[in-house]
Order: sequence, then structure tokens, then C-alpha cells
Amino acid sequence: MTRKKRTAAAEDETTERAAAESAASGKAEESQDAPPAEYDATARQRIPVLLPSEGGPLAVTFIYDPQAPGPHGTFDRALKEYVRRLSAVPVTTTAEEEAEAHALAQLDAAGWLFDSFIVDVEGVGAEGEQKPADWKNYFTPQEKNRVVLGAILEATPLDDGGNPAGARSWSALAISSLRLRVPFDGWQIDTRHSLKKADGKTLRDFGALLERLNQSGASVMFELAAIYDRLKVSAGGYKGGIVPVHHRAFAALGHLSTQARVTKKN
Repeated sequence: MTRKKRTAAAEDETTERAAAESAASGKAEESQDAPPAEYDATARQRIPVLLPSEGGPLAVTFIYDPQAPGPHGTFDRALKEYVRRLSAVPVTTTAEEEAEAHALAQLDAAGWLFDSFIVDVEGVGAEGEQKPADWKNYFTPQEKNRVVLGAILEATPLDDGGNPAGARSWSALAISSLRLRVPFDGWQIDTRHSLKKADGKTLRDFGALLERLNQSGASVMFELAAIYDRLKVSAGGYKGGIVPVHHRAFAALGHLSTQARVTKKN
């Protein structure tokens, strides 16, 4: 979890991203009639994207394998190296230099994660043309970053509708539920999380994490995931009950942000 500033280039990608999502949906529908019922953290995934090219947008599909063999083992363990690279920012003297340093660290970290877990690509190459051994180097750091942030480390917390009107049980009053919309194999699917309400200390810790995030752009992914683990009551929509660390971080962020907002309002 890092702070991401929107830029003009990011705004320009909105139309392309919408088209890519439409293409992804179409391809997924070709292979099955409905989205998967569960998020499988161990399964290979297909990631359809549109990349700019001289001949117009190029539709390609990357194959992402969270179980790809590597020096850091599982994907969750590899995220620690991703976070370490994000934090490897040299000391700077101006705000502009600091912003540039963080941007370069983001590209380095995303490029490393892409190279480690993207194992194949489809949609590139003329008929009969052999794929180069160094094919990953044919994609720019910006393209790799887009795939990592937009299709691998992406999740959107959504309101779960709250408690129904009428009498509430004590257990219902003590917990809060939210949906997390996540990309999976060309689909957008919803998972559900029930978390205990945070006490004052946890909310203060959360506020300190947000301050650190906003001031330095440092990743707080694992700290948020640890809070999730303390507050978790249940999670649904995950095969084998495996909730990836970045999903836990996004769920904690959504849960605590809502509670902090309600507490402040009252």
C-alpha cells in the first residue's frame, strides 16, 4: 500500500483501462458463463490489458502465477521484497526530488514483482515467430507498473449495506462487514470480510500509519494486514480460506477508514 498521485498520464489511461476491462470481460465470458465463485490465491490467472503501440492499442494477455518458483517463495513473502524496494529511497533535498525518487522506487519494485510472477504472455508475435528468451524486457517499466498496480495489487473496499433495520444482536453490533472487489482471471469478483470494531488504541495506530503514508509515501501494507488479523471475524469468497496479504491490507484500510469517519462525525 503506497500513496499514488494521479497524473495527466494516469488520466489518459482511463479510456484504455475501460476498454481493457471490457475486453477482459468478453474473454472471460468466452471461457465460462459466470465469474468464479471464489478467489483462488494459488491459481494461475490471465490478465488481459491494452498497451499503447504505434499501430494503436495492442491487446495482450499476461499469465500471472502466484506459485512461480523464485528466491522469495510464496507471493506473500515476495511482497516483503516489493515493500523493501519501495522503501529504498535515497535522501533528497527538495520535494520534487523526493517525489521523483519515490516514483523510481515504485517502478523498480513493480518491475521486480512483474518479472518474478508474470510467466508468459499471449497476443504478441507474428505467426511462426519465436518468442525471445528475454521477452519481459520488451515491456517498459511503466507498462509493468500498470499491470502490477491495476491487476495484481488492486482491490476496492465497498460498503456491504450495513446492518438491516430493526433490532440488532449484540454480536452484530460488535462487528462490521464490507465487500472487497478484486480482479481475478479477467473478472471482477466480490469477497466479504467481517471485522471487529477497533478500539481507541487501534484507531490511533491507524492514524499514525496514515500520517506516515501521506508524509513519506512509505508502504504500510504489512502493518495494515497485521491489524486485519487482529480484528478478523470471518472472510468469505476465498478458496481454501487463503486471504492474500494485500487483500487483508485493503480490507483493514476500508474498515478502519469507515470507523474513523463515523467516530469523527459523532
